[in-house]
Amino acid sequence: NVETVRGSTVSVGSATPAIFMSILLFILPQTYNFWPFASMNQSLQNAPSLITWRLIETKMCWGVIFLLGGGFALAKASQNSGLSTLLVVQLNKMNLESWPLWLTSFVICFVTVTITNVASNTATANVLVPILAKMAVTMCINPIYLTLPAGVVCSYAFALPVATAPNAIVFGHSTMKTTDMMKAGFVMNLICVITLCISINTYAVPLFGLNEFPDWAAVKHPNATLCLA
Repeated sequence: NVETVRGSTVSVGSATPAIFMSILLFILPQTYNFWPFASMNQSLQNAPSLITWRLIETKMCWGVIFLLGGGFALAKASQNSGLSTLLVVQLNKMNLESWPLWLTSFVICFVTVTITNVASNTATANVLVPILAKMAVTMCINPIYLTLPAGVVCSYAFALPVATAPNAIVFGHSTMKTTDMMKAGFVMNLICVITLCISINTYAVPLFGLNEFPDWAAVKHPNATLCLA
């Protein structure tokens, strides 16, 4: 953060240097056929830039950019609109505190893997992980216990072609039917979810300290003393 003469604070985000370097690629030439990189006796020649807009237009994977950008925009919109808070309130009405922790983890993983098979895994993670983090704090549970398995499960998109771009590519260049992919993908999803739930409830507990409510999570809790007691 830099304070200007007028007293306002200006911050430079992580996107600014990335955009700056991208602009430099359109400015810097491919070959340096001019002084002082070449002799002054040589005739001047036009040197194309490192990349051109025609190259970007034809070679850029625009679908991936819109997929990732849409996921981030959806997560930001759910936070600013209050949707994530509303979902946390609705989930708390289910009285999840009375459920065993392993059952809560399994249900969250099952719901997440169902959503990620019909939606973008990036969008699913961007929306669900902040919601689960808030819900874990209200339940006085280590947020890693809910967010870690949910984030990993978002990558278990095996059942449908629309789940991920690799699934769509494989489905489009093969003779398999949607039912074939669903049969194999459902078995893989079930095995992976069960394995993950066993892992998060066994060796992950001492590894990440999941049986303790961390201090960094208590900062966001209105009644932190109740969780730390």
